[in-house]
Amino acid sequence: MMRSIHPIKILTRLKTRTLRARMISLLMGIFFLGGIAAAEGSETHPVDYDSMQALEMAERALVDTLYYNFSDWVPRFQKRIDRLQALPQNIPNQLELVKFYFYMAGLNGELTHVLAFTSEFFVDSVKQKFSEYNEKAKSLAQALLDNPRITRQNRAEAYFYLGMAEGYL
Repeated sequence: MMRSIHPIKILTRLKTRTLRARMISLLMGIFFLGGIAAAEGSETHPVDYDSMQALEMAERALVDTLYYNFSDWVPRFQKRIDRLQALPQNIPNQLELVKFYFYMAGLNGELTHVLAFTSEFFVDSVKQKFSEYNEKAKSLAQALLDNPRITRQNRAEAYFYLGMAEGYL
């Protein structure tokens, strides 16, 4: 019967620092290469941003903006906003539009923060876009709350995004 040996126990039993360093490097290399392989294999099909829900798109944008990649996301969000504005203005479409307005405001807010840390001056057009989409999220959420046909679930979501948008400022 074979018994399992934990890698940390093996490392603590090694006598020389050089051998320990080599083993640690080997283990880190295995984990690093495994992580790269997993990341490359995670998306085997093209991503359809045209039908992606607001939250999923925001999550993906958040990861990319950690690496200062804003240029791909602003047009993607704008395209989805334009498409939603062209659809019939029923409650589900309007609620999804509130979410996209909110996340577009957040994207511009994050861009403003990055520019504030990397520049002496802020870019007025980015600040204006932040305010514009934040106000759109608030006013559409309020309009949804005024709609007598809204469900309890939709009302809760509208209140959530209204509160979040008000909290931005």
